[in-house]
Amino acid sequence: MHEEIITEVERAAELFAAAGDREGRSKALLNVAMALRALGRFQDSLAAFDRVVDLVTDPRTAPPPWIADITAMTALSEGAQALLHLGRWQEAKEAADRALALDSRVGVPALHGEASLSKAHALWGLGEQTEARRVVQGAIHSLTSAGDTHYSDEAIAQQQQWSAITTAP
Repeated sequence: MHEEIITEVERAAELFAAAGDREGRSKALLNVAMALRALGRFQDSLAAFDRVVDLVTDPRTAPPPWIADITAMTALSEGAQALLHLGRWQEAKEAADRALALDSRVGVPALHGEASLSKAHALWGLGEQTEARRVVQGAIHSLTSAGDTHYSDEAIAQQQQWSAITTAP
């Protein structure tokens, strides 16, 4: 059933492309990538996220600039999460950094918080605990100011877990 849904969304992306709807195509492909990650198909999702970033950064296929930036930021942040699942900490940090670099043009606190949370996880995996704690604090601030209770709760729980690790005897 899940594979059928992915096939249908891929077909929708093709129809958007045929109709010249760049925004619809990029959003449909982003949904495919997110569905693949949700199914645990992390390698496939990474390829799909890369495809989205390529699509929205190519002037021949990019939607309007603001849509391109927010779609690229989302794809990079979501791709960082897939990389985290694979234990590819450095690549996850780099993807999160690329997403955060777009924040000055996008300005969506929830996306900033999600990318920051991914970066914090990557930093922790790289053994950079002090920086991970600093970044997760910023993620909490961004997520709570955006009203994103799901990710802010996750970030707060992560902060508490990391505090317990460092304060344990």
